[in-house]
Amino acid sequence: MRRGVLAVVVALAGAAGPAAPASAQSDCAGAPTVFAVDATNGHLAELALCPEAVTRGTEVDAGDWRVYRQIVAVRDFEAVVLYAVTADGQLLWRRQDAAGAPLSPPVRVGASVDWSQFASIFAAAGGYLGAVEAGGTPSRAVRMYRHDGWTVGDAAMSEAAPILAPFVGPPLTGLVWGLRAESNIGGLHFRVWRRTGAPWADVWYLNGRLPAGLYNAVGIEPSLYAVDSGGEVVLMRQPPLPPKLPVCNLTPQLDWRIVARSTGGYGSVIAPARGGGWDATPVPLAPPPASCPADIGPYEWQ
Repeated sequence: MRRGVLAVVVALAGAAGPAAPASAQSDCAGAPTVFAVDATNGHLAELALCPEAVTRGTEVDAGDWRVYRQIVAVRDFEAVVLYAVTADGQLLWRRQDAAGAPLSPPVRVGASVDWSQFASIFAAAGGYLGAVEAGGTPSRAVRMYRHDGWTVGDAAMSEAAPILAPFVGPPLTGLVWGLRAESNIGGLHFRVWRRTGAPWADVWYLNGRLPAGLYNAVGIEPSLYAVDSGGEVVLMRQPPLPPKLPVCNLTPQLDWRIVARSTGGYGSVIAPARGGGWDATPVPLAPPPASCPADIGPYEWQ
């Protein structure tokens, strides 16, 4: 049966179980890097967070990144491509060739689209951006844009078929290509699929609460990131399941824990998407429940 019905804006959930965050400073070798915007001057820093250690932020751009409506990123092996939406709806592309390196100058891409019209955008995979249409009607969609020259900043982008249409949920955070979409909203993490035989084409399953007092939660499983009230960037993961315990394929429903944190001073965090995309395809149908409790059911948005 359904767990419940939530409003589009969900109140922050209660804290998850305590976990000891790492405090040592080191190179944190091999940890994926994220970007954070300085809350005071808007400069962009790069950080590596892992459960064992945390690196201090390395400034990679001295511009004011607080002016952008939204910033998303996608990883290209050792390089990262960042997209930023300006106040007047332009989409700017920048590339960082290696960790800690400065960014390339901005290049406008996708000039035929007013990017300010969307409730949110997300990096779906290399060469693809998802865009959630604004408004609360079920006629809206999650549109997909293909950027063939995404690694070099070619200006041209083309629109592919929507990956969810119609769509009634809140903004999405990311896409696990060919598997599902995900969202972090109101202190909750969701897995999102497509469904048939129902009024709406998106179906949401709660997959754990985030610790209280966090903002700007981003990322996809198994690592989520957010900023706390002190401006620290935190890394969150779900605790491991006991051995031989059957795992519900729709959601293990494990609350997220903070396993590492940076020093303070940041206002937002950007977690690069990973993986490549080939052909833009709809989000897959929700799989039939396997090893799930009888009371597991989807949330619906109104």
